[in-house]
Amino acid sequence: MADWKRPNPDHQPLHCSASWHLWQHGLALAIYDKTGAVTNNGDLDRTFWAKRTTLATFFDASYNGVCNSIKLLRHDGWLLDAKKQNHFIYVTHAKWAELHPGKCAVINLCAFQEEAQEDPFLGRLYAIAQGQVRLKEHWIAGVRRHADDETIIEMFAKEMRAAREQRAKGKDYMTSPENCFYRVSLKLKELFNAKLSASNQ
Repeated sequence: MADWKRPNPDHQPLHCSASWHLWQHGLALAIYDKTGAVTNNGDLDRTFWAKRTTLATFFDASYNGVCNSIKLLRHDGWLLDAKKQNHFIYVTHAKWAELHPGKCAVINLCAFQEEAQEDPFLGRLYAIAQGQVRLKEHWIAGVRRHADDETIIEMFAKEMRAAREQRAKGKDYMTSPENCFYRVSLKLKELFNAKLSASNQ
């Protein structure tokens, strides 16, 4: 049973990621990473387009190397063809893993992940935060007193998107998943108390 405490750094597991799959293909990994940055990690449904010659110049790589890297990313499902010719859709690792079950590195689960498997709600929070969140048991119990799971999930996802946009602008203050969850908890508590107050009048 999880104790909900932040794990000792010595026991933090490595999480599978695109880098685990692509590390042997350095240029392909670099192009994939740049595609994610340009499309805001795919959140805004932006397609990626750039001339092969432009990418070759940017990465100081050969034209053929760029072509082969894009071919690999398309073949393996990291980039999908968009409606416009030579435009691509960025596929996050989380989405890629859904489409390619059994292809990711299998790591021993930490306590939080084991708990998340028992409660799908926790698993969804964990997925939204891309595995980078540690929540305390009383936080979960508290927020569930003020709203249903779907409302919490929706607001947490919104806060995480806003935090990523802030970090993209170089503003990291209060953008951690824990900060996002705390803001969700405060907002839901305020809404709950406001409704309660209104019903008592």
